[in-house]
Amino acid sequence: MKFIVITIVLGLVFLIFQYEEYKYHLIFSLSDGVFGSVFYRLTGFHGLHVVMGVLMLIIALSLSTYAVYNSHIGILAAIWY
Repeated sequence: MKFIVITIVLGLVFLIFQYEEYKYHLIFSLSDGVFGSVFYRLTGFHGLHVVMGVLMLIIALSLSTYAVYNSHIGILAAIWY
């Protein structure tokens, strides 16, 4: 349980850093040619992947108290994602 919480916290820290980088530290934009568009597309898809993973882990963790002890498919799906 505690490692799932640590994973959620680290995912949120990553998202905060990505937001700060997008907002304050980048000197190029999406319209600055190939580099800008590729950079934003790759880091954006990775950020979306982290958002989905964090949400799945939060939902799985919150539902783990209601789950039957023999059924772990929800938490396994979130971990595999």
